[in-house]
Amino acid sequence: MVSRSGAGQPTAEPVSADTKAFTKPEGPSQEFSGKIKVSQKSPSRKDLEKVADLPLLDRNGEARSFKSLHSDPEHRDVETLIIFIRHFFCGNCQEYLRTLCSSVTAESLAALSPPKKIVVIGCGQPELIDFYAEASSCHFPIYADPTRKLYQELQMISTKSPGSRPDYQQRSILSISIESIFQGLSRGRNALKGGDFWQVGGEFLIKDGETLWCHRMSSTRDHTEVPELRKILGLDDGARIPLRKRWSSNGGVRRSLSLRSPSWRSRSRGAGRKISYEKLLEDKMEEDKENQPSGNDTAEVNGGKA
Repeated sequence: MVSRSGAGQPTAEPVSADTKAFTKPEGPSQEFSGKIKVSQKSPSRKDLEKVADLPLLDRNGEARSFKSLHSDPEHRDVETLIIFIRHFFCGNCQEYLRTLCSSVTAESLAALSPPKKIVVIGCGQPELIDFYAEASSCHFPIYADPTRKLYQELQMISTKSPGSRPDYQQRSILSISIESIFQGLSRGRNALKGGDFWQVGGEFLIKDGETLWCHRMSSTRDHTEVPELRKILGLDDGARIPLRKRWSSNGGVRRSLSLRSPSWRSRSRGAGRKISYEKLLEDKMEEDKENQPSGNDTAEVNGGKA
């Protein structure tokens, strides 16, 4: 089993005999070095049966089995794409879901033949699911695996290597990092419930107990690019990925301000200035909305024209 382990701590049991444990590197000099080799072998039916009953938590803390998310006896033809994200404060994964959700909808997936659906799983506590759904503009169901047992059994690794910049990242890494830190600090008592910062995820397409395709991340920004994912899902219509509006779609600082916990607001000094700043951003959004040209403005992710 691929998992993080510290000195003197036991690692999880492997899924197969040839699977090696991934150990957290010692010292900061190794933290971002090299390219990690990750197995992209699809889990077998036996592997999926092994994890079928592992519990996942919904937004209310209610448990559901992993199998119930991807296998329905009454709808065996449905294919389920399960996206495993990092911790709930990861700005890179939030960027990924914003870009994905601006291009793929539940309605477009249901209209495919065979029909498909998307489920998102994070490694934090369920108390943060509602926050995460709003912060990432995710309209797909989100569940939590705070034990990371499912991540480990499906051989997803732990690393802090950032890898190369992906196309789905439409904002600067500085902006993403600042917002991620601010989100954590503004969660009050839930600040430490986002999940393991080393854990990375991946994507698994499953149908009736069989893995049709999978991709495991080798870095913190290694999600499958959205155009490639669209082709895998059967949405290979050549549609452009919308370039999200800087103010109206991304939200940025305004999103973080609106998601503050009440305890943070009550403790903040200069609350009046923060409220005025949020009002200023809202006025800016209204101005952009009034000046926005009619029609649907889309652009290519990489320097295309609207």
